Amino acid sequence: MSNYKLMAALLSATLLLSGCSDPKNVKLPQDAGEFKDFQAKIEKLEGEDKRLINEFVGENFLAMSIGNVPSDMTVGDAIAMQKKQEDKARAKEAAKQSALKAMNDVIDVEYVHHDKFERAGYPAYQFTVEMTNKQVKPIVGVKGRLMFKDLFGEDVGNIGVEAKTTLEKGHPKYEEVISIPSLMQGDSFKSGNYAPENVRFEPEVIVFADKTILFLENS
Repeated sequence: MSNYKLMAALLSATLLLSGCSDPKNVKLPQDAGEFKDFQAKIEKLEGEDKRLINEFVGENFLAMSIGNVPSDMTVGDAIAMQKKQEDKARAKEAAKQSALKAMNDVIDVEYVHHDKFERAGYPAYQFTVEMTNKQVKPIVGVKGRLMFKDLFGEDVGNIGVEAKTTLEKGHPKYEEVISIPSLMQGDSFKSGNYAPENVRFEPEVIVFADKTILFLENS
């Protein structure tokens, strides 16, 4: 064999071996018994690739344990899929925060106090809130949620707020909302009224008099 052919054969073998040793070419496990060998093969990954595959494995461990993933799916495919999902989630969160900022620049909704009573044998509450339009265009409808925090800053409950009322700029209005709170942790409203700093308003929809609307997707 000539030196040229020998070098070509060695180069081809080297490329083949390096391709096989690339952890991104490793197939995903198809049952629980393959995980030990799989983990050993992906240990060579570093940085963001390692974080992404670990996130993917954590979220899809059961599916891989029972072979409920495509048999030809590689680590590289899984990394790309995880990155795409995370990019999509980040974009969605950024859009939500942008919409929330736009709505919070338009209106203030502040908790004032609440009263407890019974309705059909269940505890219900009448909440008083103060609404203030912060810009020129009149508002005719507001929808969102009041979120309540405990002493440790943890969310303990929320109530829906929906008001159909005309709000002119700089003329606050008091509105009363009757609600059965959700996401309760124990009887969290039992101790009485909350300090304003322990309540925040998360707007969902604002309707203006000219029929334009600001809203959160899926609200």
